[in-house]
Amino acid sequence: MSENENATVLPENIKRCFQSSKYLHLATCYKDQPHVALMNFTYVPSGEGKPFENDDVIILTMDENSKKYSNIMNNPQVSVLVHDWSAHRRPFEQQDVSSLCALLYDLNQQEISHTSVTLNGLAVILPEGSKEEEFFREKHLQSNSESNTKQYVVPRNYRVVKIHLKSARVCDQRVKGVEKWSANGTVTPY
Repeated sequence: MSENENATVLPENIKRCFQSSKYLHLATCYKDQPHVALMNFTYVPSGEGKPFENDDVIILTMDENSKKYSNIMNNPQVSVLVHDWSAHRRPFEQQDVSSLCALLYDLNQQEISHTSVTLNGLAVILPEGSKEEEFFREKHLQSNSESNTKQYVVPRNYRVVKIHLKSARVCDQRVKGVEKWSANGTVTPY
């Protein structure tokens, strides 16, 4: 992410981290009381959210009776932490491959796991029953079809939340220092 790159385009190392991670940590805050929750998520790349969205976004679902939902209703500024060094998405089911194949895959994942990304964004609770809500719920369901995550997408009292990405700090274990990104192209102070 050099300063000469198009700073408004989400960098590839952030996209790779999104694509290899299954969960993120969502931080919300209301009245100076922070709250962090582990969430399954769906990364929707730029252009794949049309006709409702042109930019890269993160999709979540949450119970409308939860603390995080209440916090977002009162303060839509959120922060998320996503990393590629745990809870990898496997491109295959364990029963479909030999244990040796699974072991080799896991070892290779350990070799390429090295990135954590903290992003700041604006959370938007999509209008209940809208075509946009259904569109993004379906994308989220496709990404989270396993029984252990599907239960957090399907219930109708779980609202769809879209996070517009504003800035990021990328920590790569192979590189000293932290890289910064901003959606509007300005250099972020932290």
